[in-house]
Amino acid sequence: MATSSGFSSALKIADLNDFITPSQACIKPIENNKEIKSNVKTNVNISLSDCLACSGCITSAETVLIEQQSYEELYRIINFNKNNESKRRTIVMSMSLQSIASIAAKHHLDMETTSRKLSDFFHNLGVDYILDISLARHFSIIEAQNEFLDQFNKNEFPVLSSICPGFVCYAEKTHGDLIIPFLSRVKSAQQIMGILVKQFLNDKQINASHVFHITLMPCYDKKLEATRNGTDFSHINADNFKEVDCVLTPIEIEIMLNRENVIFTELNERLLDKITGDPNDQMVSHLGSGSGGYAENIFRFMASKYFEKYYKCEQQLDYKVNRNKDFIDLTLEDESGNKLLSFAIINGFRNIQTLVQRIKRKTCDYQYVEVMACPSGCLNGGAQLRPESVDDMILERVDQLYRSLPITSLALDGQHQEIITLYDKYFPNKNISKLYTTFKAVPKTKNLINIKW
Repeated sequence: MATSSGFSSALKIADLNDFITPSQACIKPIENNKEIKSNVKTNVNISLSDCLACSGCITSAETVLIEQQSYEELYRIINFNKNNESKRRTIVMSMSLQSIASIAAKHHLDMETTSRKLSDFFHNLGVDYILDISLARHFSIIEAQNEFLDQFNKNEFPVLSSICPGFVCYAEKTHGDLIIPFLSRVKSAQQIMGILVKQFLNDKQINASHVFHITLMPCYDKKLEATRNGTDFSHINADNFKEVDCVLTPIEIEIMLNRENVIFTELNERLLDKITGDPNDQMVSHLGSGSGGYAENIFRFMASKYFEKYYKCEQQLDYKVNRNKDFIDLTLEDESGNKLLSFAIINGFRNIQTLVQRIKRKTCDYQYVEVMACPSGCLNGGAQLRPESVDDMILERVDQLYRSLPITSLALDGQHQEIITLYDKYFPNKNISKLYTTFKAVPKTKNLINIKW
């Protein structure tokens, strides 16, 4: 689970055995000018600012899972289809808005143009359907709102977002039963999109087991999310399909473009496919942060639902920087200054440590926290395209491009007829159990790394 903790650094883990141990090729000891001999075991100090891996390093089992989640796997399926027409698998790609924004920023294009060029590129390779992930985020945010409303009525806080697999893995491996009870059980948009895709193709008489679903995500950790054990993210027993078969990243897209000798800006444009079938359906973003806007959407929902405080979509909320720009508060107070709602957005492991310590000491007064492992959230995910020079302000361009999309408020109104229709279509009889998952503590393995807290 090697991810970037900013623009300038990345930790590469290789040659691992089945225990969580430091790699012989780990760059941290090299930076410290310490000679590591293959037959000598030694402690390695790796701080959380060096690596976003949840408990220091990943196991070889996780490494295998990541390798199976590469663009090479996509090429394997494409080649299989070419040689086995009667047994071909229908290939579907679902693209996150953050990843589209990253590629758009790199090539100085707008979001729509970039999405259409990506559609042309992958259709030419042999992908059958190219979608964006907006629809799945509708469901994820709405269910997160409903879940929080239930917790609010029970007065059980805080609720911690669980759409960041880096944070989830960290919680399961490092803090176990301390943090897991607070994790939201609502699935991420990536996993919900898998359910929608397979249902969409089932309506076209294509069996889910014959579908190969790829997602384009800003983070390497999404590969681990897609391969979680158990039946939460796969439906082998019931429907015989995995929600997500392969996760690609913007960095891998650039590798594929080079491999195909394609100049991205010279590609033709092809409209994205639409699950809803509505030709007016367009790529839309949601209110709030570049990580999906969970905190803001739930905040607005609760403000109107419980306290009759209505915020118009164009009305900016009053965020307050707490410790730094990646630790911000969002509150609703009554006329006497009493807090009615207390939310936060926390990005980066340094700030996550502060949150964990507050939960340990029972001094955390937040009701809901949107948590992301990467500084600046998903727009700066570890697999996003990096700047080509110190003067390249690519993150600012990514943010501007992401926010250039039309904003939808559908997720704020669960009674909107369009939302009701979507639920009736994809989750008839209110069978929404597939939209939820579970988490559990991972037994600690002997760890030879001395992590500095």
